[in-house]
Amino acid sequence: MPKKFSNTTKNEIRKTILDEYKKHLINNEASKISVDSLVKKANIAKGTFYFFFDNKEELFLEVTIEILTAIEKQIEQINRSSSNSSIFLFEVLLYLKHVAKEYPWVIKMTGKEFSSMLNKLSLEGKNQIYSKKERIWGKVFKSIADDLVVSKSIFQGLVSILLLSISDGDEITSFDEVYREFASMITNRSIREDK
Repeated sequence: MPKKFSNTTKNEIRKTILDEYKKHLINNEASKISVDSLVKKANIAKGTFYFFFDNKEELFLEVTIEILTAIEKQIEQINRSSSNSSIFLFEVLLYLKHVAKEYPWVIKMTGKEFSSMLNKLSLEGKNQIYSKKERIWGKVFKSIADDLVVSKSIFQGLVSILLLSISDGDEITSFDEVYREFASMITNRSIREDK
């Protein structure tokens, strides 16, 4: 018979599993993280893991939605406090750098690894992530649309390249300065000057 947990204990165990998953993401591909390694830290049996999550893909979905939700909320805050498109875009780019530094697994989970995990999700899970990403980009574009002087695809490409540079940033002596300069260049190139 499975052990019964209080609601408080359930929440603590769930949080421990999620936190441990995030820690493992820093050094491992999501697909290579074992349930055994996650339950060890939570001090529960492997079978108990499935009381909290159906599978590892559900962890991936929850963690991804969590970070996308945080990004969306911060972009809304930046939008409310920015006086123009240039300031908004520059502040968003600086915030995304902060996200990538605080959650290094975000940058690692792009491209092939992200696609691999995404393909293992249910259609509903995939749609949740796509919808959230679309809303985030939509909010950014809405805030700069009148002043954007490059195509959306060029703009997205520039931002993507900037964000991918973070993974190699530790090798650059003055990375923060270089990042700020590149963010400024993207802002200046993408946004029409104030009239």
